[in-house]
Amino acid sequence: NASNRMGMSIEERSASLASETEDVAREDQIFIYDALESAMGSRVDARMAEIANHFDGVNLSETQRAIVDVFGGIRNNLPISVNRANGETRRVVMRQGREDRGGSKHSLLRHFGTTSGYYTADEVLLIEDVLANGERTEVRRRGVIVNEYKHTIDGVTYKVLTEKKDNREEFADFYTN
Repeated sequence: NASNRMGMSIEERSASLASETEDVAREDQIFIYDALESAMGSRVDARMAEIANHFDGVNLSETQRAIVDVFGGIRNNLPISVNRANGETRRVVMRQGREDRGGSKHSLLRHFGTTSGYYTADEVLLIEDVLANGERTEVRRRGVIVNEYKHTIDGVTYKVLTEKKDNREEFADFYTN
């Protein structure tokens, strides 16, 4: 993949997904994470950099920029407000969290570039739509009550989980079916 992308400009690389230029199917690839982690930092750091680079120079709304900045590791604990169809406004604090707990780092570790609840860099922008239009239910996860927003777009079901803390909602996870 590196040789296929070497001749591309920064703009061309940013506008295309790595999966579009792969010459080996994703399911046939072998990933050696331990070596990459020592050379590049953690997997999550590399995935955050991929998100940041993917949206570098892209014109985004204020809410989209906040989401991308948190997922890209640029900023943390950014509040966003989303207007729902029923007239209510949901305020969610987008947070990086930790890999072993809720937040963008956990979501990137578990679901970005994996086979479990997989999503792409572009799909990160759908978080706002899922919060605005998703069916909201309270569910118990690992002993904690969370809001689950579930919204289907083009046959893919997206879920955003938020935790209730101190009378506010904090971003906990994002994934697909």
